[in-house]
This record gives sequence, structure tokens and C-alpha cells, in this order.
Amino acid sequence: MTNECLHNRVAIVTGASKGIGLGIAKEFAEQGANLVLCARNKTGLKNILNDFGPKQSRVETIDVDLSQKNSAKSIVDFTLGKFGKIDIIVNNVGGITQTGQFEDLNDSDWIDSLELNLLSSVRLIREAIPLLRKSDYGRVINISSFVAKEPGKFNPHYSASKAGLLNLSKYLSNYLANDHITVNTISPGNIETEGWEDYIENKSSSENIDINIIRDQEQKRVIASIPLGRQGKVVEIARMVSFLASDNGSYITGANIVIDGGKLRSL
Repeated sequence: MTNECLHNRVAIVTGASKGIGLGIAKEFAEQGANLVLCARNKTGLKNILNDFGPKQSRVETIDVDLSQKNSAKSIVDFTLGKFGKIDIIVNNVGGITQTGQFEDLNDSDWIDSLELNLLSSVRLIREAIPLLRKSDYGRVINISSFVAKEPGKFNPHYSASKAGLLNLSKYLSNYLANDHITVNTISPGNIETEGWEDYIENKSSSENIDINIIRDQEQKRVIASIPLGRQGKVVEIARMVSFLASDNGSYITGANIVIDGGKLRSL
């Protein structure tokens, strides 16, 4: 008998070359899952395989741009070829390709955000549904953001696309319930990832201010808005995703779990 709660399950994790996606992949590997990791960063995907140690034999990678229409079919076909089934989909891919306030953003910026943050999930779920229905263990977990419920002062295209992902998840939780497929959403707050460091570096460069000064002032600004007084850790997101993917989460569907240290003030 194994204590690995995802033993022999087959999971697809998108945006898996770094940050939250990589953290989820590592947690799944620890729990015994067979993994297909997807990302645009081909080099990054190759480099991370060593992180999985002896579990590397259960991990496959595919470099693909999920904002492109045919990418979902490529992932599903690849997964079937490697493992013969699909049990779990984690839609983590997303991000902000162009920052700005409302009037700074043109139609292309909005379309790019919807392609990356919403339609990427639509396409992969749609392509995978026939396989999830064949599984006795269908799980869809979508990674949104706390700004889907409480938009900030910038990047309305991003918060709107993530709000769309919340709406889609709720719809699918009902639509797929008769197939015993659960659909849930995780909405992280401020998490310590490479993306946070990229933000610090870009801000330091654009404002021509020492990076350590920028890092200190931005951390103080962010932490001041978080009741628990710190940023979240990737593993805190990964463990909740693993819980929802396991038998322990079998009666949870249609939920949006906010992991933000209490930052979100709304109910």
C-alpha cells in the first residue's frame, strides 16, 4: 500500500516551468501522480526535470503556447500517448503581457489577456472532457487571482479575464457534475514567486532606483495590506491544489478558495 494520495493518477499542469505551476507539479509528484508539464519555456522545462529526483520517470514535458488555438489538442494527444488517460487538469497558465490602466490598453492587449488567461483554459478543458468523463476521478482546478473579485488600480484586462475564469468554473461545476467531475478555483493573493522578482527588477529599471530600495518599499507596501503580515508561499497554494485533486476533496465542487492571508475584504 502507498500513502501517496494521487498514486497512478495522470495530471496535466499548465504554466509549470516556474512559480505556482512548478510548485503544484512538485507536490503532485510527491503524492504519486504521473505528470505532463506544459509551458512556453522549453529550456525551463528541461532544466526543472532534475528537481523531481527519483520521481522524474513519471514526469513528461511539452513546450506549447496555450494562447494558440491548436495547443490544447497537442497536449491531450501527447498525454494520451505517454500515459493513456487523463484524470486531473490544472489550468495555471496566465499572466500580464502588457501592463497599464484602462486607457493605456488597446484592443490587442485585451484580446491577448483573454487568450492567455481564459481561452487557454476553455480550450484545454473542452479538449480533455471526453477523457475526464472516462476517468473515475475527474478533476479540474483553475488558478485565478484575488483580483478577480477585487480589482486593483491597474491591469483591468487581467482582472476581467480572471473573473471570467471564476464564472466559467462555476458553470462547469454544474455542467460536469453528472459525470462526477469536480471543478474548483484557487485565487491566490500576493505570493513569493519569480514573477514578483521580475516585477521588482522591472520597477527598479524603469524608475532608475536601486533594486534593494525598490524591493524593501514594495514589500512594505504589499504587506501593509495583508492581515497576516506576509506574502504567501508557493507551497501553500500547491498543497490546497493537491487536496482538491485528492479523494479528500471529492465532495467539493464549484468552490473558489481564496489564499491571500486575509487581504480580500469582501465576503
